[in-house]
Amino acid sequence: MTATKLMTVEDLWAMPEKPGKRFELVNGELIEVPGAAYRHGLIAAVLYRLMFAFVMERNLGMAVPDGIAFILQRDPAIVRVPDAAFISMARIPDDNVAVGFFPVAPDIAVEVVSTYDLAKEVDAKVDQYLQFGTRLV
Repeated sequence: MTATKLMTVEDLWAMPEKPGKRFELVNGELIEVPGAAYRHGLIAAVLYRLMFAFVMERNLGMAVPDGIAFILQRDPAIVRVPDAAFISMARIPDDNVAVGFFPVAPDIAVEVVSTYDLAKEVDAKVDQYLQFGTRLV
């Protein structure tokens, strides 16, 4: 049996981008995340737009769209990419995270469930977000 080398957050960051492909880390294992279908992307975009307007009007923090990766854990590495997210002003690092993945779990993670998503995988993802500090998924 061959042992699989677990990836780190830094390994994922250093990977060259592959057009049309996205990846997450789950306990150090690289997981390819399928691209969003039209309806999925539209729902995520509308939710992000509403969240962004609400957050900005009240100066609550940052609302971010799909594509922003969050480090939930470093060892073994868990990096997730929600469809939209909110980070409260109090949890935004002083350096405003100019480079790299966001260093903590979001306060709110939006995951649009698609028809191809398995319930056990969605449940596991929700559990991870909550375990590492997300207050609402």
